[in-house]
Amino acid sequence: MIVTGASGFIGSGLVSKLGPSRTAILSVRGADWAARAGGLRFEAATLVHLGGRAHQAGVDAAAVHQDNCVKALALAEFAQSRGLKRFVFVSSVKVHGETSRARPLVESDVPAPADAYGRAKRDAEAGLARIAGATGLELVVLRPPLVYGPGVRGNFLSLLQLASRRWPLPFASLGNRRSLVNRDNLVSAIEACITHPQAAGRTFLVADGPPVSTAQLVTAIRAAMERPAGLFAFPATGLRALSWLAGRAGEARRLTDSLEIDDSLLRSTLDWQPAQGFEDAIGETVRWFLSARAARA
Repeated sequence: MIVTGASGFIGSGLVSKLGPSRTAILSVRGADWAARAGGLRFEAATLVHLGGRAHQAGVDAAAVHQDNCVKALALAEFAQSRGLKRFVFVSSVKVHGETSRARPLVESDVPAPADAYGRAKRDAEAGLARIAGATGLELVVLRPPLVYGPGVRGNFLSLLQLASRRWPLPFASLGNRRSLVNRDNLVSAIEACITHPQAAGRTFLVADGPPVSTAQLVTAIRAAMERPAGLFAFPATGLRALSWLAGRAGEARRLTDSLEIDDSLLRSTLDWQPAQGFEDAIGETVRWFLSARAARA
């Protein structure tokens, strides 16, 4: 097994689960990645590609495309030419955009990315499909939504920090529906994509289970902190307007809009079920957060 992005949030969890005896780590940082890859054995192996540039505000779109698309295609061509059997590409729900409408998103929906990161992942998926079609490489694409768990950063860490304060929060009336996936559950799904013969040539969405609203999520986080929910009602339109005035419209959209997926294809095709339930996963994440905060105090 060859893993890129092994030092990242998801990659470190995957390598820990697989164990050092089953994994070879390849860093794709820098222009000399192919030279570093020369010492690896690709024949009949599986490569899980997690390396890339995380989506961040203000990052140059060309750099995002280079690291998340161009490099992925070059890696696939290089590895396939040396006998690679299967390429597992961890993409993103952002290929579908930032919101779901009247129904949950499914794999066959027409891609509609809304930012440079989503467009790069979409283009990488299309390019990898062309390589697979021309060479016989077994391509598996996995599109996770927001990933959380111990060690999480980014938007979920910001929400943990917000929920940890004793302020009442204006989320009680938010009935949006957002799919999430715990890191351990995502790692379990990646394992299924590595080993299952029916995974080859397929694209899958993945989630913990039923979606949750922002109100439900914050309530669960605060319950794990042994605190009351402390929510009050405020219109979603008002939250979006205030956030727009503050220059934080994107954050408000993630709090108020729905982004719901249907991962039944993954479950039925690969006979996959999440390893950890939502409440247990939130509890584990909160315990890590509180412990890390106490260690910094």
